[in-house]
Amino acid sequence: MKRISFLLITSLTITLLMYSCSSTITDIQLPSTERIVVSGLLVSGAPVRNIQISRTLPPLDTFTVDRVFVGDAKASITVDGQIFALNLQAPTPSDTLSDGKPAPRRSFYEAPGLVVQSGKTYALRIEWQGKVATAETIVPAAPAIEQPRFTFSRTSEFTTNANVFLTGDTTKLLSKNGMIAVVPATTAVVTLNVRSRVTEMYRVSFFSVRDSQSRDSLGGETSLGVQNAQSGASASSGTVTLRQSLSLVRRFPPANFILPARIYPPTASISLVVQAADSAYYDYVVSNARANSGNNPIGSEGINPRWNVKGDGIGIFIGTAETRLTVRP
Repeated sequence: MKRISFLLITSLTITLLMYSCSSTITDIQLPSTERIVVSGLLVSGAPVRNIQISRTLPPLDTFTVDRVFVGDAKASITVDGQIFALNLQAPTPSDTLSDGKPAPRRSFYEAPGLVVQSGKTYALRIEWQGKVATAETIVPAAPAIEQPRFTFSRTSEFTTNANVFLTGDTTKLLSKNGMIAVVPATTAVVTLNVRSRVTEMYRVSFFSVRDSQSRDSLGGETSLGVQNAQSGASASSGTVTLRQSLSLVRRFPPANFILPARIYPPTASISLVVQAADSAYYDYVVSNARANSGNNPIGSEGINPRWNVKGDGIGIFIGTAETRLTVRP
């Protein structure tokens, strides 16, 4: 009898422990301070638009565009002693999803009539629900490019499940579907020097390779990231060298289906955009990974990115300028 009672008590204890381990705890509140969030780029020669002003959410809240929307901020930009009010932008016909439905409206602001000019300092001020956020940036001149070089190099090969693939000028047919084809990988490389200026950083923000004969093209801004960011202040030789490469193969999802692009040195060219930016953007880029450390991104000082928005705000407000060029081998 005692043994049965012991087993019964043990069984009930284990059941209670298992239940407590699998139960869901709700209504947890973590301490946080609501902040104004700013994301804005001023491009030399372009109107002041798409300055996004939003807000933070508590750490455990689900993010949606609607929930961070701020439509009633009092914001302005001061340049040359003149104050320009920022207005909430109206939705445009392009603000639609691929299925034709309206996209969630983002809280973008603009300064009608204000065109960004290189060499000038722009000061941003935002007031919203008793909070004040400020930022300041200097818009650089367009980067001066020296000695651009465009080369091709043969790199490692890829394997692909395909029954048709291209090698140079030849199309080869395999005897059955699902065979493994070895695809030669050619890489296009562009190298250029930028005359550096203190308090600026430089990067390739767009990169595209095109063949005028086959009309094949590859590239874009989505694959570049920020690996070319360098600070002008650290360039002892007076120049910053940027190098960008692109593997000239096409990948077709969902299967592992890869074909080389028909791009050949005699008829190929590279189009690229080189961007100069306020060096505060470089500080943000190199410190941004710390926000992914698993800690609260709006928590204690020391793990947050180094943004240039101050006061009750976080984010970046950066002046930029661009140089567009085309390079041939």
